[in-house]
Amino acid sequence: MKKWLIAVIVLILGVAVLANLGEDEETPVKTNSENSQVTESNSAQEENDNSDEYYYVGDYGVKIKGVEIVEDSISKCAIVTYEFKNNSKNPQSFNYAFSAHAYQGGVELNNPELRYVDSLTEYNDTAGTNIKGGVSIEVDEAYRLIDEASEVEIVVGNSMMSLAGAEPLTQIFSIAQEQE
Repeated sequence: MKKWLIAVIVLILGVAVLANLGEDEETPVKTNSENSQVTESNSAQEENDNSDEYYYVGDYGVKIKGVEIVEDSISKCAIVTYEFKNNSKNPQSFNYAFSAHAYQGGVELNNPELRYVDSLTEYNDTAGTNIKGGVSIEVDEAYRLIDEASEVEIVVGNSMMSLAGAEPLTQIFSIAQEQE
C-alpha cells in the first residue's frame, strides 16, 4: 500500500513539474536596450520586442551590467551586478529563472559571506526576491576570486538549462581592468 501511495505522489509531482516547464520553455534570444534599477514595461510588445540587451529564456530576461572588485578579510571578491526582467504574468525571482556561475581558469568560484566585506558600499541581495510581471530589478552576486590576475568568466543560463537545451549567456571580465 505504501509503495502504491508513493508512486502516485511521485507521478503527481512529475506531472506538475512538466506542466510548469512547458509554460516557460522557449529558446533564448540575445537582444539590446538599457534599463536601470526597478522599471516597469508599458506594453506587451515592448516587453519582448528583442530590441534590448537582455538574454531571454521564455518570459525572463537578464543582462550582466558589470563587475566590482572588493576586498574582505580573506581575499578579493567579484561582485557581479545583473539586471533581471520578468515579462511573465506571475511573480518570479532571478534564482528561479536563471542559474549564474563565475569561473577563473575553468574553476568555479565560491560565494563568500558578504558581511565581512568592509569595502562593499551597496549590495542588492535580491536574487531570491520575487518580482511581478513587467518589472526589472538589479541583483548582485558575489564570487571569491582565486587570484588577482586571471580573467573571470560569468555564465548565466536557464535554471533548467539541461532540460531546455538553451545556450548560456557568457561574458569575460579582466580583473586588472576592474581594479583600476
